[in-house]
Amino acid sequence: ANCLYNYILEEYTIAKELEDLIVPTVTTSDLFHYDEEEQTVASMSTYMAECKIADFIKDKIENSTKLDFEWTKYKECRDGILTEEQQNILKTFCESNIVIVDSKGGTGKSASTRALLDMLDDNNMTYSLLAPTGRVAKVLKELTNRPTSTIHKACLKYAEEGLWSDVFIIEEGSMIGID
Repeated sequence: ANCLYNYILEEYTIAKELEDLIVPTVTTSDLFHYDEEEQTVASMSTYMAECKIADFIKDKIENSTKLDFEWTKYKECRDGILTEEQQNILKTFCESNIVIVDSKGGTGKSASTRALLDMLDDNNMTYSLLAPTGRVAKVLKELTNRPTSTIHKACLKYAEEGLWSDVFIIEEGSMIGID
């Protein structure tokens, strides 16, 4: 909030004349979400979308069905032995049915994904491999040697005939807009 306030005052000379209006506008307008304790500001539409995503994740965790899969069987894969952190992806998926993997390149996300897919295949679970762009979908297909789709194409398919999978794996989620 302070950074935004100072930016406005520095960048717009007329803002100095409107300074008494800036703080009340940001803190009371329906266009913004202002957290007084944290002193953060967000666009209300972005904040509400993030709240919906957070609620979905919390609901998924609270209402998950524990999968009785022998996930430890997949710690050894064609890429070698998964690290404890990589193995935790499999364990967490079995416990809460949702996993978000956020790490830098070269940390073994692909190996973990392949191990997860092997576990799903062996336990007869269906899945859809989705990506935000055709290029990412192609890379995902090469990494997994399984069919992939763009999210857009999958949504069109869903609108027409329904998209039913037990699991959805989304690659490069950071490239997806909040909506």
